[in-house]
Amino acid sequence: MPRPERNSYLNLWREFLVFNTAVKKFGLNRHPG
Repeated sequence: MPRPERNSYLNLWREFLVFNTAVKKFGLNRHPG
């Protein structure tokens, strides 16, 4: 996957959102409630 330098921040932000969402999902699955 190409990563343009000018879009580095956008890519990092998107990756952060995906990672954060995954962490939240795993957290809810591991610790319901």
